[in-house]
Amino acid sequence: MSYIIISLITIVLSIIYQQFKNNKGNGKRIFLFLICFLLCFFAGSRSSYNDTFWYKSFFNDMQSVSLSNLFENVTLGDNVLFSLWTFFVYKITPNYHWYFFLSSILFVVPFVLYLEKYSRNFLFSMFIFLTFDIYLFSLAAMKQAIAMGIMAMGLSYFMNQHKKAYKRYFIYYLCCLISVGVHIYSVVYLFIPFLGVKDNKRTIIFYLIILSVGIIGNLSSVGVFLSGLLGRELNEELVQQGSVSILRLLVFLVPLVLSFFVTKEDKQSFKANDLLNIKLSNLSSICMTMALFASPILFGRLPYFFIIGMTACYPTLIVKAFKTVSTQKIIYMIAVILFAVFGIITLYQYGALGATDVFGLQFDWRV
Repeated sequence: MSYIIISLITIVLSIIYQQFKNNKGNGKRIFLFLICFLLCFFAGSRSSYNDTFWYKSFFNDMQSVSLSNLFENVTLGDNVLFSLWTFFVYKITPNYHWYFFLSSILFVVPFVLYLEKYSRNFLFSMFIFLTFDIYLFSLAAMKQAIAMGIMAMGLSYFMNQHKKAYKRYFIYYLCCLISVGVHIYSVVYLFIPFLGVKDNKRTIIFYLIILSVGIIGNLSSVGVFLSGLLGRELNEELVQQGSVSILRLLVFLVPLVLSFFVTKEDKQSFKANDLLNIKLSNLSSICMTMALFASPILFGRLPYFFIIGMTACYPTLIVKAFKTVSTQKIIYMIAVILFAVFGIITLYQYGALGATDVFGLQFDWRV
């Protein structure tokens, strides 16, 4: 129940912030700060849930690691910058709660600020963030979440059309380089500028390439080869393990379906950041489809790298696909109900609705 409580408080703060933003009131930034702090504090207070035990062990192992032997026998998929980050945090404090807290800052703050800047409806996007297993995902896959946060900063800078082109590309690819050092799967971000900020043939070609990789990856032997390139030593049996929830796939496909209801004239009126967010959202849909029909263990986490675009573009697609305000309100209401149901189902599956606190929250962070 702790997750529901923290989500409700965050939603209330988001409502207050949205009201200040709509009325152009002063002091709205304090509510944005409270949202970020609350989510980071919750992440830092956990002592269990999913891969939390592995991250605790990895952090505690830094006690016997020195900087000189940290990079011994490094291979492609070793995520050296994540190891370096863990090493330095341990040297500052051996308390893993601070490690979780500081790591969550690298994900939560860039993600929330990105939604505040590029979402037409910050409140609705935050609701998706909390109910659609995005924030919850970051509590389990902390390494990937940090990489996603770094790329949220890179994408935000890349979309800033007021910056000179060479600066935008330089900062973006610098973030890519850092992100790949944290999580090797971040290599997928290298190709995003290829999509451009317009609706063009390059986008279709890129989608077809991604789908082709997914189809080829369905062959077990090719899946083993791809896993080796990405630093994961998997055999043919492991490549085919895992499953994808049909319900989750359907939710990922909704923005793609909504985009078909947007007229060509409306697409031409989109801002550059809207178009790029929609393309990122479509990539999420394609990657999740690949995970269903190809290899869940290889492609199951890829959609989350692009999910920031889906979270940001949902309100834009609703407004553009449905012209009347009354229809938009109905669609928003339906979406809120469905996302809430999805969130509750997800929490139930993860055992986070019972009386037992699956997150093992501890508020004493003294070393």
